[in-house]
Amino acid sequence: MKITINNLCLKIANQTILKNLNLSFQQGEVTCIVGPSGSGKSSLLRTLNRIDSNKNYKYSGDVILDNKSIFAKDYSLEQLRKQVGMVFQKPCIFPFSITKNILFGAKHHEKMTAYQAEKLVIDKLKQVALYEEVRDRLDQSALELSIGQQQRLCLARTLAVNPQLLLLDEPTSALDPYSSGALERFVVDFKKQGTVVFVTHNIAQAKRIADHVVFICNGEVIESGSAEKMFSCSTTDQTKQYLNTQTCDC
Repeated sequence: MKITINNLCLKIANQTILKNLNLSFQQGEVTCIVGPSGSGKSSLLRTLNRIDSNKNYKYSGDVILDNKSIFAKDYSLEQLRKQVGMVFQKPCIFPFSITKNILFGAKHHEKMTAYQAEKLVIDKLKQVALYEEVRDRLDQSALELSIGQQQRLCLARTLAVNPQLLLLDEPTSALDPYSSGALERFVVDFKKQGTVVFVTHNIAQAKRIADHVVFICNGEVIESGSAEKMFSCSTTDQTKQYLNTQTCDC
């Protein structure tokens, strides 16, 4: 799957959030988006999944997913959300059991036998390194899990509908080191089958997992390129300053 952003602009209540963004995210790559708070990183991810589409949001430009505009009238949200999964900074857990959380979206998209549903739950929990921790309480409330476990459960629920593109918005910012490491290992493994766009404030984390890095400030792309290029010989002073000090004068 390839996603291409062409001259994307976003205004919310007449305030410009994103300005003429031109980017592409490639199959088999992890793209880390970095930049200061309020620079538009989260707004970009939410746009790619059409989460904030309402009358106060005005877009121009386009986002092309597999040769089709995600803003096209015949491109349904159901179709988009199956192809593009998203995990937020804070876990969004439903007040159900662990099993029902994972099956929540999957059962909406396809019918499954009890055996298929059980296998899907186990497979996805294993994929996010959570199964061994919860195998004896799959029917208990997911709200009883730790924050790190809840975030991995959210990821398992997202994976249950088999997305091709994963949008991860600072998913490890509130996690313990074990959960954070497990999620990073998952991301590196997932790119073998899909595409990952990962927003992070953690430059060391971006160095560990990124194939491609995009630096955004004030709603604009300041610079983008391979992780090797961006971390060793970025071309703009703003990028060098941010990657070295996590501050910028944009």
